[in-house]
Amino acid sequence: MRFGALCVMAALYLGAGSANSAPPKRDANKPPMLVRLPAPPPKVPAAFNERILATIGDWQVGEFQRFASAFTSDHSGSTFGFLCGENCLFYFDLQAPCGADRSYSATIEGPAGRRAIALRCVNIAGLPLLSADAQAVPFNEMLGEEGGLLSISVTVGSEPPIVALFSLAGGAEAVRQAIDRAGTLRHRG
Repeated sequence: MRFGALCVMAALYLGAGSANSAPPKRDANKPPMLVRLPAPPPKVPAAFNERILATIGDWQVGEFQRFASAFTSDHSGSTFGFLCGENCLFYFDLQAPCGADRSYSATIEGPAGRRAIALRCVNIAGLPLLSADAQAVPFNEMLGEEGGLLSISVTVGSEPPIVALFSLAGGAEAVRQAIDRAGTLRHRG
């Protein structure tokens, strides 16, 4: 029996219809079905040399130097996180070089909706990160209490946009713990 005939028989057996039928039409009113893969273990940016204190959902809480942090990673190794020392900021390490102090337009989408934001390239511990002021962008709303996913699309340079998708499961609690830990580190001084 030829391979093509086997494929047709397998399709018929699995309920795909007749060999000549068109694929089933999707209801335009229903969103496409998404499969959520488990988040990979969060990746600590190498320059941070971080000490991990806790794992909460898909996030980790840690500290390095005089910073407390909360972060998660996606399947490509990009990182979304929160750093808190004297000041606090949310950051993205999208594994693409950015120009020091340059601003970049981005779009984020999460449980609280879609929003255009501005990111600035900052250098922390020798690592260029795209940061957003914790007061200017409502990441706390985006994190929510229930988790979900946060997507970001940002153009760095003349390359096509970089798109990343991060789990928010555990993010709100991880950020709260990082803020508490930063207070302890400031008092230790």
